[in-house]
Amino acid sequence: MENVHANQVEIVGAIRKIGANIKKDGSERKTLDYFKRKLEVLESYWQDYQKNHSQLVKSESRTHPYFTNSEYEIAREQYNSVKNIAVSGFSG
Repeated sequence: MENVHANQVEIVGAIRKIGANIKKDGSERKTLDYFKRKLEVLESYWQDYQKNHSQLVKSESRTHPYFTNSEYEIAREQYNSVKNIAVSGFSG
């Protein structure tokens, strides 16, 4: 299950990168289609994260660092933050 945990770390990094890219990209790139694509990718990452989370819940001890460090909760906050940025751009 360490591979699943490592994958979770990669997914959170990718989610953070989406947020960073939205913030740094110039306004000329930020079209409706741009935000739509960012949201689609974000949702895909979050779906994968949740699937992996379910696997970890079923197979790992609650003493695993994934649980003791509240990694799911931190990832959910990051996801929600990036989603809010993207949705605010998407809705105008």
